[in-house]
Amino acid sequence: MRRFVRAVLPATLYLALACQPPTLWSRPSRVSHVPDGARVRLSAARDEPRVEGRSFAFQLGSPRVITGTGDSIAVPAGAALEIQLDKKTKRARTGGVIGGLVGFGITWARCPEFKKRCRQNDPTSVLTIGLGALIGYAIRPNPWVSVPWE
Repeated sequence: MRRFVRAVLPATLYLALACQPPTLWSRPSRVSHVPDGARVRLSAARDEPRVEGRSFAFQLGSPRVITGTGDSIAVPAGAALEIQLDKKTKRARTGGVIGGLVGFGITWARCPEFKKRCRQNDPTSVLTIGLGALIGYAIRPNPWVSVPWE
């Protein structure tokens, strides 16, 4: 049984990571990596109000922000810049996968030999998948990410 768990656990973790959208790993690591048209907000100093708009020419070395009114603002070097990630802000799928793994672990801990009768009669896995999905759906992370200069 332990051989089975040792073989299945890495495969399950791999599948859990494969279920994530590709934008999970694609965050701009510096200002020059911000794509054109991304929603950005910046402030030149802490006491100044934030300016929101779309990025333009960040990858060309002369970053500008086009505001909602159509004005083009040059981004001063060292300004606090944040980008809004274009991805889902709810994690129901991730919560369901984690809940399923927790349910599998609870079932396995209660029935170490993992007999067929234990798996069929125990609703723990199904309940924890649902609970994990609800928790993942309720959590909303901040979609704005700070982007450092070079």
